[in-house]
Amino acid sequence: MFSWLKNLQGKVTLKEVLLAKTMAFPGKYLFLPHVLKVSPFCHFIFPMNSSLHTTATLISRKVKFECTSRDNPAVIVDYTAPIGEGEGYTSLEIFLVSLSTCVASSVALLLRKKGFTVTGLTVTANGERREEHPTCFKTIALDFRLSSPDLTEQAVTEALAVSEKNFCPVWAMVKGNVEINTSFNITRA
Repeated sequence: MFSWLKNLQGKVTLKEVLLAKTMAFPGKYLFLPHVLKVSPFCHFIFPMNSSLHTTATLISRKVKFECTSRDNPAVIVDYTAPIGEGEGYTSLEIFLVSLSTCVASSVALLLRKKGFTVTGLTVTANGERREEHPTCFKTIALDFRLSSPDLTEQAVTEALAVSEKNFCPVWAMVKGNVEINTSFNITRA
């Protein structure tokens, strides 16, 4: 039942897990900073499969794919004309969405656990690609627009730092290969 605990290498006891679970959201595990000693934020560990599965099926005579994961609605991925038909997201657009939502999810969770009210959060991602092949991103700018009656700049800065260092697996995969810059604006609402 707690086989994922072995990855923590004895840093927490089962008693601490059970106690922390009662203070967290149902079905999720919360570890307080004094337990993991990683950051001033509370940490969530979501028991999940270590393996993910997706399917991409070619559905055109060009390069349009229907992509699925679990029981979620299909997403269409296509390339722009003339290679594709331009009838879906490109693979790099999907990557930017993945990075944006990964960082934004962890930031929202961290801020809310610190007691801040987050009433709105929009992330705009802009990626600048290399001119030579492979034309991967060389820089990505993430601009966060947050709405909150009580949020502080320091809290957002700290949440972004913790997301980069400890939480967002998409950011971790590109760290060191792509320069990622963040900016944010807080609107009182």
